[in-house]
Amino acid sequence: MDFTISSDILCELLEVSINLILYTREVYPSRIFRRRKKYNIPVQMCVYPELSNYISDCIGSVKPILEKGEIEKLIIALLSKDRVVEKFVFDIKQEPVRPFDVNLPNIL
Repeated sequence: MDFTISSDILCELLEVSINLILYTREVYPSRIFRRRKKYNIPVQMCVYPELSNYISDCIGSVKPILEKGEIEKLIIALLSKDRVVEKFVFDIKQEPVRPFDVNLPNIL
C-alpha cells in the first residue's frame, strides 16, 4: 500500500507540532522561534539552524516507516536530567490513499 501522500502531510504536521511543543513548554528561548504561516495559520517555528536541522533529521528518519504504514505511535518525551518530565503521544492510523477509488454520480 502506498502511504506516500499521507506521510508527507503527517511529517509537516509533526514538524509544526514539535516546534509548538518546544516553544510553548519553553524548552528553548523564545528568541530562536519566529512566527510563520503554515496552511495560512500562524505558528512558531525554530530559526536556529542546528535545532531546525535536528528536528528535520528526526522527522526524516520516521518518514520511511510512515510511507510503509508500519507506525502506530510516535512519542515525544521532554527530559530533565535523567527523568521524563512530559510525554506527547501521537497515535497514528493510516489508511491507504486510493485517488481513483471515488464514487461519483453518473451524470450522463
